Amino acid sequence: MRFLLVRALVVVSGIAPVALAAPMEYFANGHAYEIIVADGITWQDANAAAKASSYMGVAGHLATITTAGEDGFIEALRVAASPAADPTSGFYDNEVWLGGYQDVLGTEPGGGWWWVNDEGLIPMTGTSDYSNWRHDEPNNYPHPQAGGEEYVALGLRGDFAWNDEGNLDGIFGYAVEYDFVMDSVSEPASLALLGLGVAGLAVAHRRRRDGH
Repeated sequence: MRFLLVRALVVVSGIAPVALAAPMEYFANGHAYEIIVADGITWQDANAAAKASSYMGVAGHLATITTAGEDGFIEALRVAASPAADPTSGFYDNEVWLGGYQDVLGTEPGGGWWWVNDEGLIPMTGTSDYSNWRHDEPNNYPHPQAGGEEYVALGLRGDFAWNDEGNLDGIFGYAVEYDFVMDSVSEPASLALLGLGVAGLAVAHRRRRDGH
């Protein structure tokens, strides 16, 4: 399997373009995020790889999303990473895995969805808590090669929205989050990153040998 560690060149409001080494910090919550491109990786393998990763001594996990700002930040990284994907590898619509899964006891299609890392239930559309499900998702669409849909992905058909997904071979990667404790954050910096725009990217290759 080929792994790519994405570095994005971003434009922050009022600041000149800066090449930021991945992972990138989202100042509103003090956490850092990165997109790992991994051809056809399953959710289980992505979950294990995210847990095994670390940045500045902090262990990672698949990204969990609880605010619109955090969601938009991860989406910008996903969009920046997408051109790095090999178009001949059979990727499915530039989707990346998030840290969401459905409990085996959950009622289909909308029951029992949880974030990893003890971050609680994933709300459904129309509730007071933040969610970003695509229209008519989750739907537990039956994939003959993947069974039901029990995991959360971002980017189906290139859309900025979540969907439930099975273990297809086309997922192009996964989003990792590092939960740094935020000491202090200035409001201007937080607001600036909410409006970040991706201006370009540079890709550093990281290869590993595994069974994929």
